[in-house]
Amino acid sequence: MGMLVAGLWCSFQVPLGKYTFAEHMDRIGRTPEAEALLHGTRSVVSPMLEEATHRLLGEYIEAPTAEMLEEQRTRRRAGPPKPTELAKHLQRGEP
Repeated sequence: MGMLVAGLWCSFQVPLGKYTFAEHMDRIGRTPEAEALLHGTRSVVSPMLEEATHRLLGEYIEAPTAEMLEEQRTRRRAGPPKPTELAKHLQRGEP
């Protein structure tokens, strides 16, 4: 753990020529070549991640919205569902 902290500190504090290691990496990351590499990597990885997500989660799962939550509250306040005509006949013992 100490080596990791020391390496991290050195990358931001110790100059390697004109810039520190972190500054060199930042400048390299801003070049058009690095941006093209990042864009190309995202275009390949994103579809694979989406496919893996669909395989793991199955169908699309929608997060509850305020409307859905209000609808659930309304259903709870309404009480149990009313018995249907068939259920009433069965309770009375009628065929």
